[in-house]
Amino acid sequence: MAVLGSLAGASTLVYSKITPLNLILIRRPITHITPTMLLVNDPAQLPVIYHRQADKSKHYITGSFGETESIFNIQDYKVHAAHRKLIAGPVNLKLDYMAYDIISTLAFGAPFGFISTGSDVASLIQGFHDGLPACGLMCRLYPLKKYLVAKPTDNTGIGILMRFRDKLLAQRIRELQEGKYCKDGMDGRQRRDFLQFPNPHLHSHSPNCRSNV
Repeated sequence: MAVLGSLAGASTLVYSKITPLNLILIRRPITHITPTMLLVNDPAQLPVIYHRQADKSKHYITGSFGETESIFNIQDYKVHAAHRKLIAGPVNLKLDYMAYDIISTLAFGAPFGFISTGSDVASLIQGFHDGLPACGLMCRLYPLKKYLVAKPTDNTGIGILMRFRDKLLAQRIRELQEGKYCKDGMDGRQRRDFLQFPNPHLHSHSPNCRSNV
């Protein structure tokens, strides 16, 4: 047992000494870099090692997320696939809502309300996905760009997003003209989002509200 232990310790020490430069010099398609980790240099080997019908290893042992087995930890690929299908749609939709609310918070200072309403606000997500085929087509048929480019008057696709954008811009300009937000923000009324700061056109509508206090 002592000999086995010494060999295991020595092998781990050797593995730990491998540097990125040494890895580049390794020409074999698959190399052990630790006792439980493989370095795969051949992309063709990846689907051989891990594919749709591959069971997960003991690395995904039940217990890391509590006593109850979670979908993440299910090792049998058939059981995992069946459970994953049950939640794929709702989870993906929720992630879309969260992503769009985060983007709108950074760009416009507040979430549009995808998560709070549990809905596709103003059909923005659907409009984006509907507009993707047209974008791909325009990239390939660019000589016909003037016939394919999206317009705010379009009732589908990117036109929906452009119309929503124009509405937000008009609202921000109106709020700036009314003194709701200030250019210098000394009185705490400066708007901190992507729409406000880089845009000199918007700043031209913003009054100077510097406090004399």
